[in-house]
Amino acid sequence: MDLEVLKNFLVVANEENITRASELLHISQPTLSRQIQSLEEEFGAKLFTRDKKRTTLTAQGLLLQKRSIELLDMYRKTQVEVQSEPGVITGDINIACIYAKALNPILEIGKEVASEHPGTRLLVSNGDMYTVRELVQSGQVDFGLVYAQKEGDDMFERFEVQENVMIQVIMPKDHPLSRKDQITYDDLKQYPLIVHKRFLGSPIPGRHEIDQTQYNITGAYTTPVGAVLMVSAGYGVALVSDSNIEVERGNMIVKDVSLNTNLSAYLIWKKNSAMPVQSEYLLNRLIEHFSSR
Repeated sequence: MDLEVLKNFLVVANEENITRASELLHISQPTLSRQIQSLEEEFGAKLFTRDKKRTTLTAQGLLLQKRSIELLDMYRKTQVEVQSEPGVITGDINIACIYAKALNPILEIGKEVASEHPGTRLLVSNGDMYTVRELVQSGQVDFGLVYAQKEGDDMFERFEVQENVMIQVIMPKDHPLSRKDQITYDDLKQYPLIVHKRFLGSPIPGRHEIDQTQYNITGAYTTPVGAVLMVSAGYGVALVSDSNIEVERGNMIVKDVSLNTNLSAYLIWKKNSAMPVQSEYLLNRLIEHFSSR
């Protein structure tokens, strides 16, 4: 597989026009068309649907687009790592994370590492738990920050950075529940409720006996930003895990829910995988920090 051809394929996918893509790439249209045809032959699948106005990706083309971005990103990362001087701590450290307060100390230590070793950068991506795990498993990021049950996960190496994650409710400041110091799940039965998408039809953490049919679940989100927007739009109050999103500055507040969970926040990384020097250095600093608490 020619990486240059994959790059050209991505330009065609983005422009949705062979002629315009060939102009941007400074190659002839017949040459670019032959490259696309060779990719289709190599993969045994039709990658584009063509009409007079547009050249759009098929389902197989969309998959190749996603994988091409991953492959080219991995190639660029590998190129930088191989060209780096052995033992020198420099380069990018990639971490994907859920929106969690547990990220704050990681950012602080990442800042210290960058200050001590100029040329080191911490690159943070946000997403839900499933996106983070996929990014770590595919090797697109070095680390992931997720919530998980205490009994463990055999897919990744991990260590705990926060114990007993708190469950909270985001609500408007003038909501009746805002006057309570702590909120119970029984309180939530009286109001429209927004939950994380992974909890639709599944147990809510820490209270497996809860029957969701007793609640008026009016919506679901994948990140706390979505939860805040839904609360603001009047869908109800939102049940969230211990999030680092700041809502107190607007017209909403966050209140704790009175219960114990067996969820913790963990830093995870791929098992049996070589790690860049700068990422391994940060990992050792983090382990030292959290082990000394």
